[in-house]
Amino acid sequence: MNISSNKSSKKKILIIVAAIVIVAAGLVGGYFYYQSARQESETKINYNPPTDNERQSGVAQKEENKKREEIDNNPSVVTSANVLITDAGQYDTAIEVRGYIDNVYDNTGTCTAMFTKGSLQVTKTNPGFKDAKTTQCGALDFTRDQFKEAGTWQLTLSFKSPSIEGSATKSVEIK
Repeated sequence: MNISSNKSSKKKILIIVAAIVIVAAGLVGGYFYYQSARQESETKINYNPPTDNERQSGVAQKEENKKREEIDNNPSVVTSANVLITDAGQYDTAIEVRGYIDNVYDNTGTCTAMFTKGSLQVTKTNPGFKDAKTTQCGALDFTRDQFKEAGTWQLTLSFKSPSIEGSATKSVEIK
């Protein structure tokens, strides 16, 4: 009986050692797999010379930066404000107008949103303010009850400062 118990005990020890070796091998393999995957993702840098497209894009960006610097350093270079309407629409009972001037960097101007439909007119004014490299108009919000009629209204968003002015227009459906 002692022989059988001894064989069983040795078998258990072998099973435990084999399990430990398998777990250790799995951990070591997992570690090396993780390290190789991390190194692969870190080394995906393209060291090739720039393509023609990339060169052209770089030249265009340099020209744009040069123009922007010229405008920033000498505001009198700009002759007309380039007004952009980024949002104009009705949301339930709110009519929202958002816009900015992309070629003016100024705190002295005024933005005016004017809706017209025939002889009807609804207007709101905000001071323009500097934001990074543009002049923002801020929120020009109206309520539905300010509009006497439903239908298509013509929106004119304008900017005026002591030295420059400009505007943009858009049709807006009021329900």
